[in-house]
Amino acid sequence: MGGTLGRIHGVVWGLVALLTAAMGAGAGYQVWHGRQSALADSHAQALRFMAGAEAALNRSLLAIDLLLAGTDELLELSSKMPAWVDSVAASQLLRSATRQNLMVRLVAVLDERGRVLASSQPLGDSGAPELPQGFMAEVLSQPLSTLKISAPTVS
Repeated sequence: MGGTLGRIHGVVWGLVALLTAAMGAGAGYQVWHGRQSALADSHAQALRFMAGAEAALNRSLLAIDLLLAGTDELLELSSKMPAWVDSVAASQLLRSATRQNLMVRLVAVLDERGRVLASSQPLGDSGAPELPQGFMAEVLSQPLSTLKISAPTVS
């Protein structure tokens, strides 16, 4: 009888160990699966955030592009010689157009020598805007009229 009781204890402890191992493996799988699910959800959320930020930036840049593209029509620069530009009226039009876009601080129309013909800021505030070295020569060397953006500068 003592041998049978020892076997029963061994089988019960074996079943307890097996059940404990199964519960530990199940709990480990749940933790791993929860972590993988949280990582996938975070990744999807980050992608949605980046797509929204990209769309907002594109809308802002499009608004700036439309502002710059409409500057010629607004000021009728194609039909005028630089000497004919009314700086005060043109500056007022630029100021009004620039106020509608929060990403644009200054829009200035310069002649080939870098003198300000019209500016969205009063001319007495800062005079001509500071341009990067060689930027004006690079812009004037373009064979076709194109939008040219310089590297960022500290104002």
